[in-house]
Amino acid sequence: MCIRAATPQLPRHAPAQPRRPSPRPGPDDRAPGPAPDGYRWARRRVRRTLLTALAVPFAVGAVLLAVVGTWETVAASRSVLDPRDYARLRVGQDRSDVRKVLPDRQAVERPAGAGAKERGTTCEFYAMTADRFDDRSGDVYRLCFRGGRLVSRDALTP
Repeated sequence: MCIRAATPQLPRHAPAQPRRPSPRPGPDDRAPGPAPDGYRWARRRVRRTLLTALAVPFAVGAVLLAVVGTWETVAASRSVLDPRDYARLRVGQDRSDVRKVLPDRQAVERPAGAGAKERGTTCEFYAMTADRFDDRSGDVYRLCFRGGRLVSRDALTP
């Protein structure tokens, strides 16, 4: 009996493998190319929606700010007592005479604690200017009446 030593031998050629269909290319395997029309349309629609979602509140806020600013200016301008008319007012003057030089409306803003000092006295407030950027903006004239007569006139600053 002859004993042969086992010596491994490597094949010279790779064994034949059964042919499988090539896998479909994945998103990473594709060469970049033009996007499909539906994809471009969807991106455009998202971009437009985002722009609308940002622009509409901004536009509404701007319009609201303009309307309120205009309203404030108009309301203030209708309550301005001309300084020359204020200078002509005298304590003891009849209310009907004073009413001739007063504006249509009273000032909306009034300094804190600027109400009537005495019981039975009613006070009215008129703006010195309608210009928001004037140093006198927020300042008012206070005219107090009792018994149909002007009892005090004051220029108040906040």
